[in-house]
Amino acid sequence: MRVKVGDQWFEAGPGRPLMVELTPADRRNIENMAESATRYALFHDADAAVPSERKYDWMAE
Repeated sequence: MRVKVGDQWFEAGPGRPLMVELTPADRRNIENMAESATRYALFHDADAAVPSERKYDWMAE
């Protein structure tokens, strides 16, 4: 598992555990994801003005 925060990727490794805390809504969203989906992103409400295309581009980087 890797986690992207801003423009930095983080990955678990020796002596570097990684944890993701999920809200109940996150769990429902992930549970209902298509089997082919491999990424789940959460954007802050303040980012509502950012076009969806830019968000998808960020996820694809």
